[in-house]
Amino acid sequence: MNVGPQLLELSATLTPLVLACVPLTRPPSKIGAWVGSVLLTASMSILSMGLLMMRLTARCVSREAPCPDGLQPKPISPDIFARFPECSACLPAEGESGSATIAMAINGAQMPLATAGAVICTLISLAVLARFAAWVKRQGARR
Repeated sequence: MNVGPQLLELSATLTPLVLACVPLTRPPSKIGAWVGSVLLTASMSILSMGLLMMRLTARCVSREAPCPDGLQPKPISPDIFARFPECSACLPAEGESGSATIAMAINGAQMPLATAGAVICTLISLAVLARFAAWVKRQGARR
């Protein structure tokens, strides 16, 4: 099991969350910036939900060949970028290598991170929308 694909999956999971947090760092002051913030957070919420659904509905390919001697199959979360993902990997029974241990840890954290990211992105989107509505109401009261 390689660390590289797992880090790519992790970055795909965390990128919508990071992009959704951008409007929170500096609140917009003009209508165009508000519209951009609302659209950005809403699209990141939809993207993170879609990535989560891809993980939850992934259909795994069963392993046809048995693992080589000294290795045993261990369950893993399916990759979202693989066309026919496997849900098990052949890993050493004892004394796993450092990279395999890191890859398994990252893989095991994918589902909780995807769920948390989708929830947080949706909450940020709702917060930005509520702040936009309050801003519009204040702008209307000034006229």
